[in-house]
Amino acid sequence: MTLPTHGIFYIFISNILGLPLQLTNVMVGLIGTLLPDISNVFGVGRIIKPVSHYISQKWGHRTITHSWVIIVAVFAICSLLKAVTDNNVVWYFLLGVFAHIALDMMNISGVKFFYPDKMTMVIPSENEVRIGTGSKREKRLAFALFILAILSLPLGLWGYERTFRFLAGSHTAAVEEYKAYIDKNEVFVTITQGINRISQEPVSNISFKVIAAMPKKLTLVETETGKRITIGQVEEAIIETKKMSVRIGVPIQSSFTEVNAEKEGWKRILSELESPYSYAIGEVKLSEKPVYVHDEKDIWEGIEIRDDIVTLSYSGLEAARKFKDYPIIKGKVKIRKEISEEGILGPLRREEDSKSNTVSFLINVSYDSLRVIEGQYVRQGDIIAVDPEAKRYDYEVEVLMKSQTTKDTEEEKADALQDRSLSIKREMDQLDHQIRVQKIIAEKAGALFKDAEQARLRKFQADRDNLNKEYEDIQRNIKETKDYISKRKDALKEETESKIKALTAQRAVYFRRSPYTGKIVAIHQKSANVFEITIEGDLSQNADNT
Repeated sequence: MTLPTHGIFYIFISNILGLPLQLTNVMVGLIGTLLPDISNVFGVGRIIKPVSHYISQKWGHRTITHSWVIIVAVFAICSLLKAVTDNNVVWYFLLGVFAHIALDMMNISGVKFFYPDKMTMVIPSENEVRIGTGSKREKRLAFALFILAILSLPLGLWGYERTFRFLAGSHTAAVEEYKAYIDKNEVFVTITQGINRISQEPVSNISFKVIAAMPKKLTLVETETGKRITIGQVEEAIIETKKMSVRIGVPIQSSFTEVNAEKEGWKRILSELESPYSYAIGEVKLSEKPVYVHDEKDIWEGIEIRDDIVTLSYSGLEAARKFKDYPIIKGKVKIRKEISEEGILGPLRREEDSKSNTVSFLINVSYDSLRVIEGQYVRQGDIIAVDPEAKRYDYEVEVLMKSQTTKDTEEEKADALQDRSLSIKREMDQLDHQIRVQKIIAEKAGALFKDAEQARLRKFQADRDNLNKEYEDIQRNIKETKDYISKRKDALKEETESKIKALTAQRAVYFRRSPYTGKIVAIHQKSANVFEITIEGDLSQNADNT
């Protein structure tokens, strides 16, 4: 096989094995695929020609360099390097060698895998099925392997576990994905299909930052405005999820600060919670039973009260602030903070950015009417929604267009006359032939039969004249009918075009167009038929419309 085919095959095998698809791993493996062909003086062997020439002269091609001998030798060297460097990358070199030999077994000449035994290893055994180097069959194989390598890329990029979690799209898979990256990376979930159990509104294509995996198969997430809600496939969840995906964000470090609440009080707890993505976890005993009011029923505040004991479960600054007037008698609180490599993580969307270059507007349409998604760029005047009522006008236009191509009674009559005209023409041709024959018979007939043959000739000529008269009448009728149809169709076309133009104008009423130019950063469903669309961009060009 040629080098490109070997390289593609190695990447495919690496993906199937779920090996990390990193540049170093790929490069080392691809170099490994070159080694067995060191005996080919016209190929890779040109790099170190003396060595290649020696191996080729002594053992030949696809013998010792394509056998168990080279695999054992490479394995020994890789084991030594692994012991010295403690780097697993050396094993990708061995995989490259093995992949090269395995693919060459599909070649017409096969390989001497058990060298010095002369037995040739081939897959498959039928010679006509195997593949010649550089042949069209190899090119087709390389293309098929390339497609398979592309399709298997997720296995190399993510591994089997992450790929299966992505395909599953379930809440359980998302939780497992979060647990795999907890304290390593930010994790975001996008709900592609769900429902808000409190408002009973559908939830789709909305992303949240994951805060924690909670008991009762719940996941605590945070919206871009900092509000916390629970999602899951259980009744306790605020948003019941049916289909969702996970996205890994920037690398983070989770720091834990333990606060002696009895000594340092709420002041220290609140100061620690002022950082973005900070959460309080713990239990405190207050001087008295607090008065606590939950602000919004669809928001998670992480507060549980039993008499004078308050349990904080990933509580934020606003929730904890409600107890600042109640002295703490006893308790300890842990503050968890997420910190990126660049420092403290900022909010998902800064308030000053929101004020300077974003604008929101409401649109009164059904969910099925929307024609845009988050992340899409729109220009002022672009269609962002089409009311289903517009489909009625589409149907009426379709009916009008179809009416222009449907035959009516006059057209069917013209077709029938045309068919009769052709039939008469064939009968006339047959009579012409009979008349010619009858003239000859009448001329040669004896005196006894001459009058009878002459009478038969006159009968043929009379029938021919009648048919000709009928043919001329039909041709005249066809012309008159076609002239009438042509004039009527011109009038009908003009009338139809006028109706279509009017319907198109009425249909445009059901289009909703963007009043701004920019990127759609958020689409929030406010009620059953009201959506709030937020656009980010250079809104100065829309100043006249704001």
